[in-house]
Amino acid sequence: MSFAMPRIDGGPSAPTKVSVVIPTYDRGRAVGEAIDSALAQSHRHLEVIVVDDGSTDDTAARVGRRRDRRVRYLRRPHAACRPRVNAGIAAATGDLVAFLDSDDLWKPDKLEAEVAALAGYPSTGGVFSDLEKHEGATFVPSFMRRTRVFSRLLAERAYPDGLLLSSRALYLCLLQEVPIKTPALTVRRSALARVGGFDERWTSSKTGSSAALRARESLLYLDRPLAVIRGLDGLAAAR
Repeated sequence: MSFAMPRIDGGPSAPTKVSVVIPTYDRGRAVGEAIDSALAQSHRHLEVIVVDDGSTDDTAARVGRRRDRRVRYLRRPHAACRPRVNAGIAAATGDLVAFLDSDDLWKPDKLEAEVAALAGYPSTGGVFSDLEKHEGATFVPSFMRRTRVFSRLLAERAYPDGLLLSSRALYLCLLQEVPIKTPALTVRRSALARVGGFDERWTSSKTGSSAALRARESLLYLDRPLAVIRGLDGLAAAR
């Protein structure tokens, strides 16, 4: 079941820390832009953990040019699978863990919107949003409304306060398609601990949903394109 519900307004508290995990491999020319889009967030209380899967290009040098104390660089032997994501999760110290692929970008208010939304829904495991997609010369302003299954849950309505999706609704959707992309996903670290991180057997295209599928957690959907996904072929078009 999916449904909209009112937020819970809490009192003032310490700022929520977000750990941003950026896995990368031989994407030196793109990873700097991904890091910069994380550092440019209006929500300033964050750390950026770049997990380098044994790159052979100038990734390390490009990361090193970011003189921001919030950036951490972890280099691992090349594994060609998802352990680098779990390595980032293991190094995270934030209350929330957000994921950003090294060739993608965030809108400046992404984390601020997610932190505020999750504060109103304390029982949900995390939040994901709509996103823009650049593929070559093609621009898709709303990826979610192009999906075959998830778009039916939206039913041509807007959800300014978010759409809470039960674990069952997510499970049934994920059996048919993978609408949750990692750059649009932020999860409570406590929820990740309950399931042991991402399933490393899953392909990269499915890891955005694997935690939700395994955890049977409810997730909040923000009906706004807060992330920008782009393949390397779409880098020039997205600029």
